Amino acid sequence: MVSSEGASDSAAKVAGGHVILAVHNAGEVYSLVESGKLKVLAVQGSERSTLYPDVPTTEELGFPNLSVSWWTGISLPKDTPKDIVKKWEAAIEKMQQDKQFQAQLEKIYLQPGYLNSSDFTKKVQEEVEWYTELAEKTGIRK
Repeated sequence: MVSSEGASDSAAKVAGGHVILAVHNAGEVYSLVESGKLKVLAVQGSERSTLYPDVPTTEELGFPNLSVSWWTGISLPKDTPKDIVKKWEAAIEKMQQDKQFQAQLEKIYLQPGYLNSSDFTKKVQEEVEWYTELAEKTGIRK
């Protein structure tokens, strides 16, 4: 494992032959793939990427549970009043449905998704539990 300063640094290390493999979201490496400097081996999850429709999924390759989701969320202090949380939820949901916003995401090859605060909190908690269990099973964390 080689540490990096972020996605562009990591992708450059692979493209330059300094490391053999990296995990990225589709948009982060699009220009390097298009230029022929990187090759996408698989798409994590059960659905093929719209950017790389000819690239098999990890599920198709026999790894049904190998899926890492890349997401960005907005966090507020836990004691934030519910009416403020609801205002943020409404604004974010509205923004995500905005055609201009969707067009900007498309330009950088990101697929939008929205979860309200309750569903997002549940998703984060499930991921923390999954990664904690994985770390304990593999001996990374005891």
